[in-house]
Amino acid sequence: MAISGIEKLDRQLQEILGAYASWEEALHRAVWVVMGDSGQAPIGPSRSQALIYLRSLLSRYRISKLGKRIEKNDQLFVCVNERMTYIYALYDNLPLFEVAAYLQGDKRIGVIAWKEDDRIQVRGGGKESALAFRPNGPYQDHYRQTWRLNGDASLLDIQITGEDIEYNDYPDVLVRLYGALYSHPGRFLVITAKPGCEFVGESSPTHLNGAGHGAASQGGLFGAHDYCRNRNSSKAFPGRRHKRVGTSVNSISWKSLYY
Repeated sequence: MAISGIEKLDRQLQEILGAYASWEEALHRAVWVVMGDSGQAPIGPSRSQALIYLRSLLSRYRISKLGKRIEKNDQLFVCVNERMTYIYALYDNLPLFEVAAYLQGDKRIGVIAWKEDDRIQVRGGGKESALAFRPNGPYQDHYRQTWRLNGDASLLDIQITGEDIEYNDYPDVLVRLYGALYSHPGRFLVITAKPGCEFVGESSPTHLNGAGHGAASQGGLFGAHDYCRNRNSSKAFPGRRHKRVGTSVNSISWKSLYY
């Protein structure tokens, strides 16, 4: 299976490169980046520890079935993407904080977040503390983005020194959460799994003793990729600086992880 996939990729690359007069010309005229999808973050081998069964965890709610029409009494719709999940409330009178409280009961869930008025509310699995944040405040991060935070910043592994925000295990997490929650309309929660775990929905594939993607921690946000251009070309990325140390490592925005 693995070899046949590589052979298929090789044929597709040859077809693309063959569109140029020569492969050497292809290197002169373009920058080539080859990157795999998923597999950045290891998943543990134990089914009971690594797999978070959301339908069981939210069994008190009526969850819509995939591929079926939403029924009148359905309350939630669950969209699983390996190590992250969108959970949609189908009725305006269903409080998101109530759903979050049930999710907090599982310590394998790392981040639980939702929109509330003009703020993002954050909770953590196995934790009782709370955090609320919004853009444009007195604190500034490494990317010169400013934020207002109230509550327990350690839920997102954030350290605040004076007016400076330092990200640790969740790189650039504030803008990534904000982007995920404002990427489309609706009332929903975003949840992510802790390292070694992944979510299971109605018919989700699992990756025990393998790897997945989609969570907030840095282990699922960095992926190796092959970077290739003609060494004599200085115009690969006009106006931008790129550092290369062996195989490049690219930080992927949260907003690009959910498709």
